[in-house]
Amino acid sequence: MVRYLLGLSTEEERTQVEERYFSDSEYFDQMLAVEDSLIDDYVTGRMPRERQRAFRDSFSLRGEDIRFSQALVRSVTKERPDTQKTVRPKRRLSLRQASLFKLSSRWLVYGFLTASLILLAVCILSVRETRSLKARLSQADLELAKLKEEYVSTEKQLADERLEGDASARELEAERNRRIEAMNALQKLGRQTDSSDTRTITLSAAFIFRGSGSSTKEVRISDGVNFLRFRVPVRGYGKHDAYRVSFKVTGGKTIFESPSIKARGPMLEVTVPLGGSKAGDYILKLHGETSGLSAIELEQYAIRLVT
Repeated sequence: MVRYLLGLSTEEERTQVEERYFSDSEYFDQMLAVEDSLIDDYVTGRMPRERQRAFRDSFSLRGEDIRFSQALVRSVTKERPDTQKTVRPKRRLSLRQASLFKLSSRWLVYGFLTASLILLAVCILSVRETRSLKARLSQADLELAKLKEEYVSTEKQLADERLEGDASARELEAERNRRIEAMNALQKLGRQTDSSDTRTITLSAAFIFRGSGSSTKEVRISDGVNFLRFRVPVRGYGKHDAYRVSFKVTGGKTIFESPSIKARGPMLEVTVPLGGSKAGDYILKLHGETSGLSAIELEQYAIRLVT
């Protein structure tokens, strides 16, 4: 304790003493008693010379207590010169009370400074956070404005594309109607005149192609025939809005596919251009079309052309 009070203890010893007198009240009382004894020894001149300098350095903060003790000693000495008493006069405050007061004051100052620093740090952080939030908010506003512009541009583009699509659909429908009208006119013309380059073929259920072993319609044509006019039965399929006929090489490409044709009787007539194709095996398919539904295959016929 003496080494600690005179500032002569090591760092490890100082830490142990401080931890103990903060947790042990009896040890703290003993420490105060030793401190009182050191002050008495210094004031009355009983302290060894080698300790006096360490005492002055260590007890510089207790100068008021030391001066008070010295004044009391001088006062007692003057009043009672024949009395050689070493009893120290009573103080205005006990050492324990003074120590506790100073300790409390010191912790109060430390607490106030700590609270001030914490408050200052919180204020600085709040200002920085507010500035950061404002910056992020401004950036978000800019991005929102940009997104709105992109949205308006996209909506305008979609509207233009819808208008173009509607116009294209109307043009396609008009072209389809023109093709149907032209095909109907061609069918009427074909019924009226049968030229030497056109061969009419009437199909029936007896020639329906149903896979291996089924019959094939064999048709002999001359070298000058360039068109085949097929008469396809449509009885029983009147529930469909229109019909479509395709003509292809067996196992090969499609040669011809008609537009939608309205049936006006039990037989549907369609003229197929042969082009460069002549002799060989072909398949003719009949499809039914209903508004709002996909076209379905109704029948298919096997045709063999022989020159």
